[in-house]
Amino acid sequence: MDDSLRHRQMVRVAAVLFGVASAITAISIVAPHQPQLETGGLVFVAAGGTLLTAILLTVGERLPSWTVHLWTASGTALVSFGLLFNGERQGGAAGGDEMYYLWVTMYAAYYLSRWATAAH
Repeated sequence: MDDSLRHRQMVRVAAVLFGVASAITAISIVAPHQPQLETGGLVFVAAGGTLLTAILLTVGERLPSWTVHLWTASGTALVSFGLLFNGERQGGAAGGDEMYYLWVTMYAAYYLSRWATAAH
């Protein structure tokens, strides 16, 4: 696969992952949920994911290839913020949200080197 095709694929897959994650987060805000859930924080997470999706879909293919590390780190940050606001800190039930780190890990493992994957 040539570099431009690979870059286009990386952008599209990242956009899908951010878009799906944003949709899941938005659904968790509007669906019945535990009272400890910090909806304001999750709105931030959903908005961040939506913004990244829009950026990747509009200009992602023109971004330099090194920016893939920014997208991957942003995914880790958004999952971390999601965990911060999921209500567990205030005594809410555990939701297994840590599994979303797996999305970041699988993306990194597929597209990046072993060292870059380990770093992320």
